[in-house]
Amino acid sequence: MSDPWAIVKHFVRCYYCKKAVNATEAGVVHDDGPRTFIPERTTLVSCDECGGPLVFRQYQADGDAWDDMDRVWPGAPRRLSWSIPKELRQEHAEATKCLEANAFTAVVVMVRRTLEGVAALHGIAERNLMKSLAMMQDSGALDPRLVEWSKALRVLGNEGAREYQEELGSG
Repeated sequence: MSDPWAIVKHFVRCYYCKKAVNATEAGVVHDDGPRTFIPERTTLVSCDECGGPLVFRQYQADGDAWDDMDRVWPGAPRRLSWSIPKELRQEHAEATKCLEANAFTAVVVMVRRTLEGVAALHGIAERNLMKSLAMMQDSGALDPRLVEWSKALRVLGNEGAREYQEELGSG
């Protein structure tokens, strides 16, 4: 039998510190009642670095095993619907991880790959992503706001690339 007073530690990514840290468990709520299909537990921890509170949720996997802890507060990453193909969910998840790591160039690359995947799902395979997005907008498959956002992102990406080329040239 385990000690109910033992200090339990978790290795998590702190929303406040923006890095992986040890965190001390402050409480757990188990939910395996009739409202849930899969048993879950919600855990409150405090970051050992900054003391910030964090809430995570886990789902029971096989037997006594539990899935990885997913942060649900603060700043919970958005989970995509299971109706979205696995490959696109993975691209989106990788973009989110890059954003959390402040790897902004990698974020842009992953978002672009995700958008290319969305276009491919709609049977559009233009060599130019902007043309693909415009075709999706014309067919009603894409909100015009996303097309405008992508145009702004393209301009920023081009400016960043020019600045990088200038830095390389002046090196």
